[in-house]
Amino acid sequence: MKSKTSYLTLFLITMVFLSCNNNELTYSCDRVVDKWAHENLAEIKQMTRAEFLSIEPNYQKAAFRIFTPEQRKEIWISKLKDALLLEWSKAESEHLQEFIRIIDSFPTLYTHPLDGEEKDLFDICMYKWFLYAQEVLSWDLELINAILVNPNKLINTKGDIENPLTRGQNTSLTERNCNCYYNPVFINDCVYSECFKTKCTNTWPGCGIAGAGICDGECAF
Repeated sequence: MKSKTSYLTLFLITMVFLSCNNNELTYSCDRVVDKWAHENLAEIKQMTRAEFLSIEPNYQKAAFRIFTPEQRKEIWISKLKDALLLEWSKAESEHLQEFIRIIDSFPTLYTHPLDGEEKDLFDICMYKWFLYAQEVLSWDLELINAILVNPNKLINTKGDIENPLTRGQNTSLTERNCNCYYNPVFINDCVYSECFKTKCTNTWPGCGIAGAGICDGECAF
């Protein structure tokens, strides 16, 4: 009975965050993207990381929501392992490995939105990680955000990415869906602007650290 109750709770949580206040929209509040997701469901479930990285950010978010928790985690672990191949100092490499360890230490990171003590612990771990990166390693925010919130491949230690996000991520919105994780303290999903708290519709997952956060804000542009 406990197992059935847990699955029911998870189902209800997921539906709340994916509903977009419209029963017809499942994976994105963008009708074009949601239609693409439904029409290519089988292919997306088998999508490789290379294929995932080749599509636009708003399509990536929809695909990420279709992925299993294992696929979601693999997207980020592979990104970080690729990053470790770049020319870092020993301390920098160890700090990237620490990020991988943090992800590994939260087995439910990609099964449901973290909340309560679990979320508090994750936030503390990541805030300490951020402070060390900034104050000890002297990493700037561009590099930190490229590591923490962008799933695309890091191509150098300056924070440049292989397939950078572009302006106008939401070009066919029929409703205002959130597209970034609102955290004014230390991370920013947006490339050209700040993430603002608005009356947009929350969705999950696909935003924030390692794509495991709730999309609850909007980029200014």
